[in-house]
Amino acid sequence: MKWNISFCRFRSLESEDTVDNLVDINKEPQFALHRLQNKLFTCGQCNKSFKTPELLERHTLCKHTEGRFYCKLCNRTFSGKNNMSRHMTIHSTEKPFVCPICEKRFRRKYDVTMHDRIVHQGKKKTTDNKNFKCNLCSKAFRCRTTLNDHTAYVHKGQKSYFCEKCSASFCSRHSLGTHIKVIHDGIRDQESYQCEVCGKYFKSRRG
Repeated sequence: MKWNISFCRFRSLESEDTVDNLVDINKEPQFALHRLQNKLFTCGQCNKSFKTPELLERHTLCKHTEGRFYCKLCNRTFSGKNNMSRHMTIHSTEKPFVCPICEKRFRRKYDVTMHDRIVHQGKKKTTDNKNFKCNLCSKAFRCRTTLNDHTAYVHKGQKSYFCEKCSASFCSRHSLGTHIKVIHDGIRDQESYQCEVCGKYFKSRRG
């Protein structure tokens, strides 16, 4: 069988990469095989090109750092002081922001908002005081949801929250969420010890 192959030179308007275009004119429909050559990564500030994104990043850090903020821990740069401050919370071990419902601590205020939206489904604490009191033991709570969980588990022996992945049961939505994060998602934080009785997680084996 005889193959007739034509060559063409194609220049991309988008990246200016040189392409060899091989066209088999004996096939229907015709197919074109384009092989990219000399793919370059261009600096958006000075239009200088580099063969790898790593070289481009190194160039940017060395040549275009004026007026930018530089993280000494991970080599990232930021255009503003506020962006830099938000980024630094990633490297911090402090968790100054507290969920008003379950008192779980977070590094950023944004994380508290997302935690509330996912775990507590947007339920807000109506007051800073513990005004929701249990009629059976007089223990007080900050929100009605926590009071209901307390009554169901402590006084009725119920575990109303079930894991869909392993059928384990828990007395609160927070304990279920922590179980999924630690056991099934493999994300462990300081609260890594689970009580075999109530399913809650604690920072140490002694609770």
